[in-house]
Order: sequence, then C-alpha cells, then structure tokens
Amino acid sequence: MKNIKVLLAAALMAGSGLASAGQLAIGTASGNAGTNIGPVSISFAGDGSTVGFQNDISYNETLLGQPTLSAQNAATCTRPAAGVIRVIKLDLSLTPLPGASTNYCNATFPVPGGTAASSYPLTAANFATPPNGCSDAGGGNVACTSTPGSVVVNGVVTPVGPSIAYNPAAGAASGTGGPVNFTGVGAVGSTGAGQIVATPSGGAVAGTATTVGNFQLTGADAANFAVTSAATLTFNQGTNTAQNINMTCTAGAAARTANLQATETITGGATSQRFWVLSCPAGSAAAVPPTLTYVPAPGSSNNVAAGVALTIGVGCPTDGSACTGSGTGLAATSRLESLSATYAGPMFSPLPTMVCAFVTEGGTPTGGNTLDFVAQRLIRATSAAPARRTPPRWRPSRSP
Repeated sequence: MKNIKVLLAAALMAGSGLASAGQLAIGTASGNAGTNIGPVSISFAGDGSTVGFQNDISYNETLLGQPTLSAQNAATCTRPAAGVIRVIKLDLSLTPLPGASTNYCNATFPVPGGTAASSYPLTAANFATPPNGCSDAGGGNVACTSTPGSVVVNGVVTPVGPSIAYNPAAGAASGTGGPVNFTGVGAVGSTGAGQIVATPSGGAVAGTATTVGNFQLTGADAANFAVTSAATLTFNQGTNTAQNINMTCTAGAAARTANLQATETITGGATSQRFWVLSCPAGSAAAVPPTLTYVPAPGSSNNVAAGVALTIGVGCPTDGSACTGSGTGLAATSRLESLSATYAGPMFSPLPTMVCAFVTEGGTPTGGNTLDFVAQRLIRATSAAPARRTPPRWRPSRSP
C-alpha cells in the first residue's frame, strides 16, 4: 500500500497536465437518525488518459458518525482523520481507468439518534490541491472534476391513525351534526333504518389505527333508537375502506328525535367526541275496520217457517252513513264470508235444507261468497249501484 501511495504522489507532482478530465462522483443515501445510512458509493469515470487519482472527501463526523468503509475494485479507502475519507486508485500497469463510472469505495454512516433531519454534504477536495490529484501514464497532472454527495437524515415519522370523514357530517356538540334521516317506516310501531358512513384516509406508519365507538343515545325519544353495528369500529392505517354506523328506530304517531354521541380515538392523535341528530318520521295510524251491526242481533232466536226467508240486516253501523273505521286495505275492512246455516228444529225425515245467500237490501243476490265493508265508505240503503253497495241481508231459507 505504501508503494502505491508513493508512486501516485510522485506521478502527481511531475510533468504537465492534459486537457481532458476524469470525473469523481459521490453518491447519496438517506435514512432515519439512529440507524446505519448507506452505503454511499464513491465512483470515478476515466477520461482515456487518467491512470490514477487520490481524493480526500470531507463529512461531519459528529453528526454522521464514523463510517464503515469498504474498498472496491482494487482501490484503497481509509479514514486518515476524523471527518475525512481518502480514496486512492492507481493502475500499476499504467492502463487508463475505465471510462464508465466505476465504484471504488462504499461508506456506511452510523448516524446518531440525536441528529436532526437534514441533508449533510459529502464534499470532495479540490484535485488541484495536493495530495489530491489525477495523473496520466507519463506522470503528468490531469485535470479532474468532482460531484458532491450527501447523507440525508429523514425527519422522525410520528405514528398516527387515519382521519375519519362522516356522511352525514358530524357535529361538535350535542344537538348538532347530521341529521340522520331514518327510512322504511310504515305504520306506528314499525322499524326504520338509519346509517352514518365513516370513511378513513391518511395516517402514518403501518399498524396504527383509529377507533369510533362508545355510542350513546340521549334525548326524550332515545329509548326508541338503537345502534345495531359493532360496538367499536376500527380503521387501520393504509386500509381506506369505509364502515357504517347502523341504527334502527321505532316509529310513533309523531316524529321522534334523539342525539347520538360517539368517541373517535386516533392513535398518536386526538380523542374527539362526534355528534349527530337522529330523525325518525311519524308512522301511519294503524288501520281500524268498521264496526258491524246486525238486525236481528247475534245470539237471538228466530223461527223460520218452511219456504219463508229470514233476512238479517247488516250495517256498518248505520244505514245510509259512511262506515266507521280508518285506514285502507284489508286491515281497514270488515269482511263477511263462509255464510252457512244449520237446522236446529224438531227432527224430521228428511231434515230440512238450509240455503244462504248474500243479497242487497232490495233482495237481489250479490253473486259473491264474501261481503266487504270498507272504512269510511258510504253505504246507502236505496242504491243498488256497485260503487254504493246497500247493506246486505243474510237470508237462510228452509224447505220441507
């Protein structure tokens, strides 16, 4: 090694320089404080005449630490003093160094944990200042140039969970946020559904998370609401999948409201309270069928002579007035069906036959086997029109 240094020094101090120039290039590496950053390569590209070079590269050893050096491609790579890396390359056969950039030294820096985030320079010495320099095969000085490098110390990344966006938007106090409008409500007592969509984004460092939970319902109608989704929703950093806060409500005769409060906890960040107003619409009134009246009254006893019809008048409840009840559909309908009669008189042989039929008040058979009385429909005793059905009579008949 001493022979190489002496030969190179002698070559650098003799003769005259050439116009061409070799190029020294120092690389760049980055990492976090408290870790080994590198390797940083120190390379040289020949110019067709340079057979050797020497250069002292300076750095801040206090902030970057004492590097581990590894010589490459038959070069020498040493630390002659704190803050200096010396690279020497000489081809003893005096063959010009390769024109392609060739790595001659790797340096890895054990950066102390207290080093601030920044870019720290690695600076080559001026080749015109001995003992730095380049030489050709005749011992002449050759002009060489250099490109500096650096060690970049990253800032400390604080682990933090993702942020959550809500739809509908959350409020900052009870009575704000939303509203969450529930849907699917039918009659009073039916169940409606409401939903808040929570979408995560951002965050830093895998493994961190944000949770949304500790759901609380308050307000006069709170007992009519429930949260049906998981007790706690967990959003992991790096997974931007939305989750839902699902709820139900029980409809009343009037609209019902409540307040929902949830606790949002961001790992490495803030813990916040989120609020929404919940709104459950009024349910429709339950249908009530008309009240029917009968003449003669149910349970009464009536004798029916042979060949004579007994007519039972049916009202809902008053002939000529709109039926009582409310609502629409079958739930608001009183229906007569399965009309039949059974003989209960003295024993005869054969027994009398009982025949039953639905007829209008005028005595005309309706032709059907059911008879409907719909809430709020008008019944007129004198009308036979289908749209204004007259009260029917139940007419059992008897034949000997």
